[in-house]
Amino acid sequence: IPRPRNAFMIFRSAYCANVKESQVEHDHRMISKILGEVWQNLEKEKKEYYQRLAAEEKAAHRTLYPNYRFSP
Repeated sequence: IPRPRNAFMIFRSAYCANVKESQVEHDHRMISKILGEVWQNLEKEKKEYYQRLAAEEKAAHRTLYPNYRFSP
């Protein structure tokens, strides 16, 4: 069972979907580093949008898997 994504992971997925066609960068480590900096400087309203999406995804996950407990 996959864990629900956090706000940053949703942001990263959305950003990568938008720039996939341009193929500016191929190294996912570098992409994550760049997007980490963008995330840190993101406007509060935009960050809250992704936090709401993460909360919705977490609630849906909790409904689908009520007894789920993360164990690495």
